[in-house]
Amino acid sequence: MILQTLKQGFSKVNRTKRMVFFAWMLNVTAALALTLPLFSQLNDYLRETVQAEALVDQFSANWYQTWQIDMEGSELTPYVNYTIFGYAPFLNHTEAVLGGTIVKAVGKFFYTLIVHQSFTAPDLLTMLTFLYVLVSTFLAGAFIGMYAKDYRLSFTEFLMEGAKYFGRFFRLSLLSLILYYILFLWIFDWASGRIPVWTANEPNELTPFIYHIVKNILVLFSLALVTMCVDYAKIRIVAEDRISALMALVAGARFALGNFRKTFGLYLLLTLLGFVLIALYAFFEKLIPQHSYGMIFLAFILGQLYLMMRMWLKASFYASQTTLFQSANGGNGI
Repeated sequence: MILQTLKQGFSKVNRTKRMVFFAWMLNVTAALALTLPLFSQLNDYLRETVQAEALVDQFSANWYQTWQIDMEGSELTPYVNYTIFGYAPFLNHTEAVLGGTIVKAVGKFFYTLIVHQSFTAPDLLTMLTFLYVLVSTFLAGAFIGMYAKDYRLSFTEFLMEGAKYFGRFFRLSLLSLILYYILFLWIFDWASGRIPVWTANEPNELTPFIYHIVKNILVLFSLALVTMCVDYAKIRIVAEDRISALMALVAGARFALGNFRKTFGLYLLLTLLGFVLIALYAFFEKLIPQHSYGMIFLAFILGQLYLMMRMWLKASFYASQTTLFQSANGGNGI
């Protein structure tokens, strides 16, 4: 059942390559919000020096420390460090997910705005997160709206689906943010703070390490569960033309948990495929010696191919989950 659903999902995505390419272009355009200012800052800093060629050959720790000191007041400075090279961003991103860095930053902004009724200009990370949420919300409505139909949509209709469900999906995103924020602030952070207390009398340092590993596994499982429920809430909004984001979230959770073996099995299979893509990217990226502009450009092309495959995988999530929901409800399209 799960493999058949996955096969049908892949088939739907392969018939909508143009939309997947557009989604990739939209994400690249959004990424330029950080890339262009950062490139401009680095260019201004390097163009009057002879460091550019030397840095292509080998990254200099001395230059990096000097640049950090000189650009200490810039919001962009923290985004240039050793974690941006190769496949290190995956490790950095995993750490941020486990610690709830983005969720806490966005949640703190809304908490200050609503509870204290004071507006503090959001930092760059928060603004980029907002931009990513807006783009992903629009694309989610477009893809699910398209895959829920039993006929092929034109590109214009694809865009119309994204606009049609944007408001409802955005309200759902805010609800999911509240859930993530509660999980991290009241449960995960509490557990992290209690681990030193629980293991204070343990003679073996391996014990607290195991506690943290278990806690991280529970964090990933909980986030996957909430994300899966939110995905099916989006599908129910489209398939049943629901207006209330809250009731859609309840209905999505009821379907996801009521068919847990199928829904989580499908989610896990697609997630494992994502890890395979990361491993393949890391393997091939390691083979490219980035000591010349040509090799750097080749690594850039490889990175963009990975991003396109990741967008294809995201579309496969929507297509396969929509197919599973429709199969469980008699295979009805809309």
